[in-house]
Amino acid sequence: MAHIGVAHVTRLAKEPVRSAFSEIWPEAEVSDFGDYELPPVRAAAGCETPEIQARIAALASQACDAGVQALLFTCTAFSKSIDLVARRLPIPVLTPNEAMFREALMTGGRAGIVATFAPGLQAMSDEYAMIAHELGENPEVQTVCAEGAMSAALSGNTWKHDSLIAEAAKSLDECDVIMMAQLSMASARSSVRELTGIEPLTSPESSVKMLRFIIREQIRESSLQAL
Repeated sequence: MAHIGVAHVTRLAKEPVRSAFSEIWPEAEVSDFGDYELPPVRAAAGCETPEIQARIAALASQACDAGVQALLFTCTAFSKSIDLVARRLPIPVLTPNEAMFREALMTGGRAGIVATFAPGLQAMSDEYAMIAHELGENPEVQTVCAEGAMSAALSGNTWKHDSLIAEAAKSLDECDVIMMAQLSMASARSSVRELTGIEPLTSPESSVKMLRFIIREQIRESSLQAL
């Protein structure tokens, strides 16, 4: 059985990720690790400070100590800190949106990113461009923040959260693919589809599919080496 670690900075991401694992890869063992005070620290600092980098590294260390085989971060505004962690860990590390970005680029066409946490938008645009360059692509991407959606989710108003995200998605100009940046946005999937006519990509589903592929490839390679 595969053992996957999931590192959170908001509890809102836990249920969508668990749901994706249950639907796509139910046999995987999933362990959660969290530092739920980081978003306001990141928002106040305006950048990823050494303290933030150390706290992200601490989450990774907890996961490794627990014996996970791969680690998924669900915090979209901490890409630089996650990249530093990924370089030194001996296990695969996924950023929140890496798998979704790769899936969108394989789909092709004009892309849009909808977020609920504005400080993460620039980092997401940069990561999308970096992955596109790696794949030999040079697509344009639009971004929009669904203002007020995260506050609505935190107060338990899922309907408002989903509606604000759908309206933000609708404001994008003629997209072929729409990506929902925060993992906590998965509940808005049907609302976005109904308002835009586009089936949006979500980070939880794309990430779980990519993690399953990575672990199965590791198992396949190990079996070949044992022959």
